[in-house]
Amino acid sequence: MARLAAEAQFSELKPTVIAVMSEGFSDLSIYDGLHVGYEGPAFLKSIPDALYTGSVFTSVIGAQTCNSEFEFLTQSSLAFIGPENQPYITHDLSNASCLPRTLADLGYTTTAVHPQPKGNWNRETVYKNMGFDRFLDIESFSEDAPIIHNGIADDETYKKVLDVLDESDSPQFIFDITMQNHGGYATWDLPEEERLDYDLSWLPENVAIETSEYLSLINISDRQLEWFINELRDIDRPVVLVFFGDHQPWMGNPINAASRPGMDSGDPAFFMRTYRTPYLIWANYDVDGSDQVSEHKNIGLYSLQSLLFDAIGAPLSSQQMAILGVSEEVPILNGFAYQTLDGGWRSFDGEAELAAAVRDLEWIQYLNYASRL
Repeated sequence: MARLAAEAQFSELKPTVIAVMSEGFSDLSIYDGLHVGYEGPAFLKSIPDALYTGSVFTSVIGAQTCNSEFEFLTQSSLAFIGPENQPYITHDLSNASCLPRTLADLGYTTTAVHPQPKGNWNRETVYKNMGFDRFLDIESFSEDAPIIHNGIADDETYKKVLDVLDESDSPQFIFDITMQNHGGYATWDLPEEERLDYDLSWLPENVAIETSEYLSLINISDRQLEWFINELRDIDRPVVLVFFGDHQPWMGNPINAASRPGMDSGDPAFFMRTYRTPYLIWANYDVDGSDQVSEHKNIGLYSLQSLLFDAIGAPLSSQQMAILGVSEEVPILNGFAYQTLDGGWRSFDGEAELAAAVRDLEWIQYLNYASRL
């Protein structure tokens, strides 16, 4: 009944969908609070009225942003393509099932926003092939746009999203990829008042230095996200926001190893901590059939799109229904391992026999992605 109510509401409202893939955004408090009581991004972890919050498990760490982007937009896991590959470079996505094309078929206009050159990761070609109506790259931002660390500030991209919203009352899909938190993290280019002071001397010196700067950047991004959501709260139109980090910084690996010395690096449960980033699905209106109490759910990044559609009552494709079904048996899956219902992890590396649901997912992905290339 809840799903039926959400479906009827979605059909009537056609809410605008905004997806923010936040560069380098993660919650390093998962590493035992970094042994200093670090609690992570305060706003994101305390928001009370999201549809869902939790962690997505990506297939990259420290780099290859395009692969997280690919998994979210296509619902295709790198587990069956190879996490060492970059489909944005090697695959023609003109016929692949993907989010902008799906929403365009529902009457949405589609815009991608990224404050970097269009050619990065072949995005100019990829976005056109995916069906985006337009791509607002670095040339769409003012020459004097505020810079934080390694790029145009997150909140400047949010302002660009708000400008796009103002252009039309029709339903829109806007995909925003931020840049300010890109590595490296030893530049000391933040004002003194923005620097967080933690004693990380238990880490190797270079890791401690870069982690300190990184934590300060995440604190800024968290405040900027709070500002953006407060702006969306005041907009007189239905809007759904999906926010997630594309990967942890490179320091995730040495922090993981140092935080629990002696742990077996081949243990997938230990290893998978480095592929974990936060996400939320939030709406500025009352979604029928949902209590909107920030239900916690950890998932694979490839399934985030399906969870979004299910939560807001958007029409589910056969692929999305299948992914949701698989998730009931395999809650989390990325390019390296998957989690079973008992909470255990199984690695793909050298695995003799995969769970039946994983084999089913591999076949589903072939039909909806690989066979269309």
